[in-house]
Amino acid sequence: MTAALAPPADGTDSLSDSSAVERTEAGSRGQTYIDPKVVEKVAAEAVREIDNATGSPRRVLGITLGSADEDTGARVSAQVDDDTAIVEVTMTVIYPASVQNVTRQTRSHVRDRVKELTGISVQEVDITVSGMRAERPENPRVR
Repeated sequence: MTAALAPPADGTDSLSDSSAVERTEAGSRGQTYIDPKVVEKVAAEAVREIDNATGSPRRVLGITLGSADEDTGARVSAQVDDDTAIVEVTMTVIYPASVQNVTRQTRSHVRDRVKELTGISVQEVDITVSGMRAERPENPRVR
């Protein structure tokens, strides 16, 4: 059930009355804080959207955990200071793609997506390419 307000009996417009609630700008009503983990998630998804860019396999003491071919998603960390961020990405490039081209596309796309979805400007995207992985065919050849 919704309530409806009747107009004042004196015929005046209650919204134009000086006693009515004043409208305030959205920014003056409070602050929005975006946790660095949100920036990290957005950046990691942005890396997934780039052709020939993928995550690096997890390693402990130099030993790969799980399948080296498994797409685990890029590892991303972010430092956020008010409305700017510095993002660090560790990823793998699919062979034989150009590492320079893939990292250039990744850097640009991460900046764009973080700005678009959070409003935070990314000052720097540092990328570590931890390896290259041969793309495996969907249906491996059987001998």
